[in-house]
Order: sequence, then C-alpha cells, then structure tokens
Amino acid sequence: MALRVNQFDWALDFVEKHKHEIIGETEDKEYYRFNKAYCLFGAGEFSECLDNIPATIPMVDHLIQSKRLELKALYELNSDLFPYKLDAFRMFLSRTSQKILSNENHQLNLEFLNFLTQLVSSIPGDKKRSEVLVGRIEEKKQVAEWLWLHQKAQALGKSR
Repeated sequence: MALRVNQFDWALDFVEKHKHEIIGETEDKEYYRFNKAYCLFGAGEFSECLDNIPATIPMVDHLIQSKRLELKALYELNSDLFPYKLDAFRMFLSRTSQKILSNENHQLNLEFLNFLTQLVSSIPGDKKRSEVLVGRIEEKKQVAEWLWLHQKAQALGKSR
C-alpha cells in the first residue's frame, strides 16, 4: 500500500528494518530481495530493482510477480534484453504455468503479455494508438499489472 501512495522511502525502510523477521525466508534472502526490488521499482530505481530480483523463489505467485517485475523494469530502461525476456516469459507461461497456475491466473498473465507486446510495438507519441490501447486496457479489468499498463498506454500518446 505504501508504494501505491508514493511512500517509497517508508516502504524501503520497512523492508530493511524487518528483513530478519520474514517467516519462511530462504538462505539467499529471496523474499527480502523480492520486496526490496518492488520498492526500488516504485521509486524509479529500475537498474537496482533488476539487481535485486531473485532468479528463483519458492512460491509460485512470487515467481510470476518477479518475472513481470523484471519485464516492467526492462521496459522502463528500454533495455535490449527486453524482447528476449518477453519471449522467455511467454514460453514459461505456455509450458510451465498451465501445470502450476489456475486458468484465471494464467489468463491474467497472458493478457499482461498481450498488452505489453502492444505497447512495445507502438510508436511513442502516437496519440491515436495510445487512445486505442487505453480503451482496450480499460475494457479488460482482469489483467495483471493493470494500473501500470494503463499508465504506460496513456504515456504512449505523449512524446518520450
């Protein structure tokens, strides 16, 4: 909630203060790093965010979230790695997630990929395309990272 109300310093401070109190924490401090990465992303520290995202994490929900967070950070950085990671997440969803995710959760992530692909293939500053994409996102309330996608679609209409 702190990230939603732009209290990034408070959230990061909270994560730091309580990093030794995480129940079920792993040896590699994966849950701490996951939470720290989210705070760093919210604060606009995208490179640092990427440095903190754990490669793996025991809980499936956190694993999927970390993969989406990585894609969002790479998108924000306009990274050359983005298309490769996007394809890797697409393959992950097609091969693995059907065995470990509910149909609803699988669909939420597919919609995220669909809209993210549309964002990437759009020309920055194209107001008409931005309006169309915003409309599509507003129609689909059930999509992972809805708010972020909506913001990025709106920003697409403005020059970068």
